[in-house]
Amino acid sequence: MFGINIQTEFKEIFNQKTAELSGNRDELDVLLEGLPHIMDRVINESADLLYNSIMEGINEIDEHEEKLINYYQENVTKDWKEALKLLKAIIRISEEASEEILNELKRGEYEDQNNLIYFVLFKIHSRSISISKEINLLLSNGYADGALARWRSLHESAIVFILLTSNFNNKDFTYNIIERYIDYSAIEVAKEVKKLSLIQSSEMDNDYFKKIEKRKRELLSKYGKDFYYDNFWAAPLFGNKKGKIHFYELARKAGMGKLNQYYMKASQQVHLSPKGLVENLSIPADLDSSKYLLYGSSLYGLSVPLQLTADSLIQITTNFILLQESLDRVVFSKFLSRLAKECKIITSRINTELLSKVNKTNSTREEG
Repeated sequence: MFGINIQTEFKEIFNQKTAELSGNRDELDVLLEGLPHIMDRVINESADLLYNSIMEGINEIDEHEEKLINYYQENVTKDWKEALKLLKAIIRISEEASEEILNELKRGEYEDQNNLIYFVLFKIHSRSISISKEINLLLSNGYADGALARWRSLHESAIVFILLTSNFNNKDFTYNIIERYIDYSAIEVAKEVKKLSLIQSSEMDNDYFKKIEKRKRELLSKYGKDFYYDNFWAAPLFGNKKGKIHFYELARKAGMGKLNQYYMKASQQVHLSPKGLVENLSIPADLDSSKYLLYGSSLYGLSVPLQLTADSLIQITTNFILLQESLDRVVFSKFLSRLAKECKIITSRINTELLSKVNKTNSTREEG
């Protein structure tokens, strides 16, 4: 793509021209004075030529990329087919469970429940299913690190869902904690506006700013000035503690602190920390990932995000269906638990088989 050698050609022409004018100082001064304008013209005209060339061959580029995508899709599907098929089933089953609960609500079987409670729970559950589908697409195309980064949001959804329903039998408490959770969105908006006002040179819409500030003051008056702290919507779950509530505290409260190591690794991919830059799930652990450049898909590393996705979605779905217990729902929850275990077995087996192939290949190369 960069083989046009404009700089080399321009340098040769310039050197030739300056050599020709070396005996004529006036003309050489004119040439040097007009050099910036000449450079601008050369750059713009060359960029136009390159743009036209690329646009003429854009179909070839598209075909080349499609071939690469299809190649990796075929190989990922071939090696991970059994696990991906199970994940798709888990996603579909979770979606059907959500639809069934929604139908029961429409039939009035939960008419005594508060609308706000179920509205928020359905929003979280439906979003979790949507995220799981996004992760499935990433996995199916061989993007393990992208899938893990997206799982981070699914994990957060699971924690929030569990905390919001942690005392579901107490409807007043549940309504209060969910109302706090929804109201806290206005605090997040106020924080965003404050940051934007500090980093943007142009003044923000004054009426909009006043509206946001007014809503913030109302909420701080309603819940107390500590409501401005991070995650303070969850304060009643911590005995009305003071100050900022860290995410790891939410995870631990939800009984999911054991997944912090994966959450930290996912965060490194989301924010591209120095550690996340040199560590990739998509590069086998036996290889030094800091020495390899990965430009796209890989067959490796899918087991971790795949299993985590299955576990997180099943956890949210199980908690959702057991909000109203019945024998059928308990049996269904046991069925979901079996799916999670089966998914772990399958993904571990496939991962072991792939790594075994890598080790054999490396051994062959070393012997050679």
